Amino acid sequence: PIYGHGDHRRFVATRLMERLAELDEDTDRLIEIIAADLSSGWRYLRIANLLRDAGRADDALAWAERGLWAATNERPDPRLVDLTAGLYQRAGRTADAVRLRRDVFERDPAQATFQALRDISLASGRWAETRDQALEVLRARAARDGGYANATLVRVLLDEQRPDEAWTATQQGGCTDDLWLALAERRAMSHPGDAVGVYRRLVEAAVGQGTRDAYREAAALAEQIRHLHQRAGMLDAFPVWLDALKARHKRKRNLMAELSQRGL
Repeated sequence: PIYGHGDHRRFVATRLMERLAELDEDTDRLIEIIAADLSSGWRYLRIANLLRDAGRADDALAWAERGLWAATNERPDPRLVDLTAGLYQRAGRTADAVRLRRDVFERDPAQATFQALRDISLASGRWAETRDQALEVLRARAARDGGYANATLVRVLLDEQRPDEAWTATQQGGCTDDLWLALAERRAMSHPGDAVGVYRRLVEAAVGQGTRDAYREAAALAEQIRHLHQRAGMLDAFPVWLDALKARHKRKRNLMAELSQRGL
């Protein structure tokens, strides 16, 4: 937005009033000044922090909850969520803290909100049931939206030490190249043959970038593919794939040089 001269004068005047209240250590007056404009969650957060720091936890919680209600139709400020959950815990209201984290997660099913829900649920001993429900939310969103939503599901499953489920999720909805590589590295430990296809696609993606660094990455991946073929008992298939790769890209001298340096 573009602010006019009047806006600037109002901002300066408000800041001066706030400063005077701070010098007088008049928390209630400072809150009154801030509360004159509650157009953002940050203002509720500021008031709640002032009250908490003044030792008025109940008042702080009331303002924090007001801020969350004010954000009903939009994503609440994560700092306000953290503060409210923390105040619930300090007040011994663990169930309310779990409920808040669950509501925020269902509104915004992301890795960060999942982890926050996990942390509070573990502390309260309620994680087993909550985890299954949260994963179902992520699966439903991935099935509906695909793309980024499926990548979020895969990241969470990997973080939850469920690599087989993460692998299945990628087969159904795909994911980003960095996730493919992380997943392939995990998959290679127990199913090297499955990981071969992922590494092959990543080689082609790197070659397609056309830079020396990308060619170096492609050659390193190709070397990993040779090891995977060997571990999977399918070493005879590696020269066939490598020859086809080199035939397709024989004019890329820098790529050929990188492959040669690795004995490929």
